[in-house]
Amino acid sequence: MEQISFPIYNFSQVIDYLKNGDEAERGNLRLTLENDVIMMRIDGEVIAPWLPTHKDILATDWRVIKIG
Repeated sequence: MEQISFPIYNFSQVIDYLKNGDEAERGNLRLTLENDVIMMRIDGEVIAPWLPTHKDILATDWRVIKIG
């Protein structure tokens, strides 16, 4: 299986990517933006609105998943 390497971002950079229709992940958390609400995805399905913790906001290990 081929591995894909993603650049690492901080949370403010991730917000810009989410606004452009991309997704972001950190650990087992995957986010998408729908109707101006950050939503959490599990197994490809949108589950619930998501609010970041301080740890998530200050993290510098976010990955961006380009969509489309």
